[in-house]
Amino acid sequence: MSASEGGYWLDKPESVNLLIKLLIGACVIVVLLDFTYHKHAEFHFMELFAFDAVFGFAAYVGLVTSAKGLRKLLMRDEDYYGDVSAEAAAAAERAGNGSNAPDATHETQKGGAPHA
Repeated sequence: MSASEGGYWLDKPESVNLLIKLLIGACVIVVLLDFTYHKHAEFHFMELFAFDAVFGFAAYVGLVTSAKGLRKLLMRDEDYYGDVSAEAAAAAERAGNGSNAPDATHETQKGGAPHA
């Protein structure tokens, strides 16, 4: 479905719900496939049922949690760089004519013709 026909397929809640159900189903299938092979792990705990899935989920949660903490540590205020629009207006007034555009009456090109 295109945007001109009323939206994209992910804009519909039933499509999002279907996608989530498919993802959960794929995760369940992968975890159940853990019964079908023998693991050759270096450590005993790595041979436990669904260890890879649990370890991956825990690593993901730890990464997101640490990123949130790092964001609080490194985040700057919204106006950290100052009010850019006020500085631009002040610079335009210092230029004398209220804008940064070249003035056709004062500046000329080579040959004496004014800018177009």
